[in-house]
Amino acid sequence: MTSVSSVSEGSLPKITELQLTGNESEEAHRLTLACARRHPETDTSDFLRFARTLACRLPMRILSFLEEFRQAEDLHAAVIHGHHIATETLEPTPSTWQNGRTPGSRPYSWLLTLLASWLGDVIGWQSQQSGRLVTDVVPSPGMEQSLVSSCSDRELSWHTEDAWSESRADYVGLFCLRNPSHVGTTLSFLDTRDLPPKILTVLQEARFVFARDESHTDEEPPGETRRSPNVPVLTGNPRCPQLRADRDFMAERPGDAVARNALRMLITQLDSNLTDIALAPGDLLFVNNRIAVHGRRPFTPRYDGADRWLKRVNIVRDLWRTQVDSTEENNRILV
Repeated sequence: MTSVSSVSEGSLPKITELQLTGNESEEAHRLTLACARRHPETDTSDFLRFARTLACRLPMRILSFLEEFRQAEDLHAAVIHGHHIATETLEPTPSTWQNGRTPGSRPYSWLLTLLASWLGDVIGWQSQQSGRLVTDVVPSPGMEQSLVSSCSDRELSWHTEDAWSESRADYVGLFCLRNPSHVGTTLSFLDTRDLPPKILTVLQEARFVFARDESHTDEEPPGETRRSPNVPVLTGNPRCPQLRADRDFMAERPGDAVARNALRMLITQLDSNLTDIALAPGDLLFVNNRIAVHGRRPFTPRYDGADRWLKRVNIVRDLWRTQVDSTEENNRILV
């Protein structure tokens, strides 16, 4: 049924991979073209209401692969290789996300959304890229040294997507349209066997704060700040805890030297477990945002229309819980 080419173990993240056949790629592409002809955008409730039903028309081997990934709580990521990219109709890489919704890239937004729907519901933020559910990751002039995904000259540090929020995604999907320099997407995880029990206990206590990164550009609603209250880094089953971490936007609560030491040890391990995934055009990466962190290696943008270009979605497994958790945040788009 499912073709898994590799599952890494030990100090490396566990990644499962599927290589599509030519027929499977063409079948999926035809379905997305049909969706693009019928619906103006992926954000429409008309499309999203039936996205999972439409996804049933995808090749069975793809759906089986995604279902196994969804049920395997210890897998950090899944990669599907070999989706069709119509390079002759794909426009030059835009210099800003505002220009990312191009006619030639639209079918891949539908494809990403259909595949994501097999893992859960696609969500977006009112405060990020104007509330678009499928967002664009491109290098932007003037942002080369920033701390968000539009940076290039500096490394995008590993992070849990939207670690500051209790309503953060369970999965993050990244679909590669271009990557001429083979820039690596980084992935890491926590192996609890490599940290002392006392340190793990500290990381499970509400002694840490997270800041909201600059990709959320609008002003906070009244009464809100860009920082979380004191929260734990690890939650859930102590033997296989869920992780929230962000190298650039997390810290211990002020004056807590014990928490500072625990955070330092966590950072050291996540750094040492970091591995690279160089996505090729047509590759789709799903990151398990509950147990893995991801980032990106630095590169030099050329701004010639051929730079790296990814489509991105956030996915939650329980939309009802997300709606409840987000009532105090006031900046979530739910579909």
